[in-house]
Amino acid sequence: MALAKSFVFHAVRAVRICEHGASQLAIDRQQRRTFLSSMRRLVEVRDVNEHGFDAVRVKSRPKQHLHEDHNGSLDETSMVILGPEQILMGPLNLWGFYRAVGEMRDVAGFRSLPLPGPAISLT
Repeated sequence: MALAKSFVFHAVRAVRICEHGASQLAIDRQQRRTFLSSMRRLVEVRDVNEHGFDAVRVKSRPKQHLHEDHNGSLDETSMVILGPEQILMGPLNLWGFYRAVGEMRDVAGFRSLPLPGPAISLT
């Protein structure tokens, strides 16, 4: 869980860098927009994990999300690993975000772990 939350935090940090530091990045505008678009839903999960229990912020409260495919539900602060490509956190499968971050790392010149399989077995 700590690794997943760290991934979410750092992926959202990359989003903020792409949003606020676009003029400083040597990344094609369309590639940056595609990355930002693909990460939009991850920002909400990060906000709940970082601020979900703050007394002042009501917008970022944890909510139960049904995963009909897996006959279960969990909130943004919970995680279930059902396989190497099914890492559920709140309403999301983190696998798709891992792929998007990997593509941006390739564009930026930082290679991520090889795909399609993970570096370690999760089963």
